[in-house]
Amino acid sequence: MYDSTPFYVNRLKAYGPDDVRCVGWGSDETQARRFDALLALALPHHTVLDVGCGRGDLAKCVDYYRYRGIDVCESMIRIAKERYPHHTFARGDVHGCKRGDYDWVVASGIFALEHGDWEYETLRTVRKMYDTCRVGVAVNFLVHHRGEGAAPMMHRTTENDIDLLLRRLCRKREYLTGYLPNDTTLILHRGRRAHK
Repeated sequence: MYDSTPFYVNRLKAYGPDDVRCVGWGSDETQARRFDALLALALPHHTVLDVGCGRGDLAKCVDYYRYRGIDVCESMIRIAKERYPHHTFARGDVHGCKRGDYDWVVASGIFALEHGDWEYETLRTVRKMYDTCRVGVAVNFLVHHRGEGAAPMMHRTTENDIDLLLRRLCRKREYLTGYLPNDTTLILHRGRRAHK
């Protein structure tokens, strides 16, 4: 299993916890757009599990009693607890969660780093996210446009490649686009699993 912890520990050392670059963002404004897309279908009473929560910044968009953030990086969990003390954060990953624990399971940026097992880890993680949710999954991806190169260490894909990877998992999926030029948010709706 791929462990992104060294990447984020190094970024924390380079930029410090208050700089958005420590979690690989371009700016607070672009991340706010991603958060809006991730939560576009969540209702006020829905619970949210934030997988790979980083500094916990999605917490400011969700009431504390409905939100839980998890991350494999202990340093990020410490920062999240300091920044949002009324919210719940824990070290771990989605593979430790139980079926149906949360209405929405969301992730922002956890599939952005390039590594040799990207397809396997993405499918494995999104499948577990889907099994954990009661209503749906929302996850964003960096998308590749013709003639455009990806930044070093960043994995960019296409919506077609995502569909090929996840087609057997869920029949009802949709993409939210247009909020940023190189992003897409995939929404998987529970209860509509594809046949194997």
